[in-house]
Amino acid sequence: MNLTTNQSAFRQRAVSRRAFTLIEIMVVVAIVGLVAGLAFVAVAKGFHRNALQQATEDIKEACRIARDQAIVHSTVMEVRFHPQDGRIEVGTAPVDVSADGGGITNAPPLGRELRSPEEAEAAAKARQPKGYSGQLPLDRLQIEMLDVNFREQKDADMTRVRFYANGTCDECTIILHFLDTGERRKITLELVTALPDFHPF
Repeated sequence: MNLTTNQSAFRQRAVSRRAFTLIEIMVVVAIVGLVAGLAFVAVAKGFHRNALQQATEDIKEACRIARDQAIVHSTVMEVRFHPQDGRIEVGTAPVDVSADGGGITNAPPLGRELRSPEEAEAAAKARQPKGYSGQLPLDRLQIEMLDVNFREQKDADMTRVRFYANGTCDECTIILHFLDTGERRKITLELVTALPDFHPF
């Protein structure tokens, strides 16, 4: 009788030791919620920063390809910005469009005789420089400034930035405003080297 009572009391004590109180459960749930909230904020910030980085990398890559192809193929390349839908393209500059809106852009280097526009276009097609296309996430950023040759172009359907065979380029300044974080990034092209420069604005 005494033995049975002791066993029963021992079982009750063991059960009571294994159970959690309501306060302990609430504390654990609160800690889990706090950790999950902090993790969500960190992931969201990383996601937004990736969008910022991706947009600048797309512009940098487009400019690099245009510059390299212009030098390698001795032709005029251009980066085409479409500010209304965020597209970026790289291609050969048309022969009937120059930096000031007229004339032949894909003329041969100095020392060679000038070709007709038809010959220049055929030569450019034969060389087939490498192109590129990218997409800026306009749902998450705003183009605050797109200045080409000291003219504002952010409201244009398309604007061209040209890269020349001697390693130079048109003047270009872009300011991107990232709506999620409020960050702004300024992108400029060095006229002499045609290399892009990125810094916070």
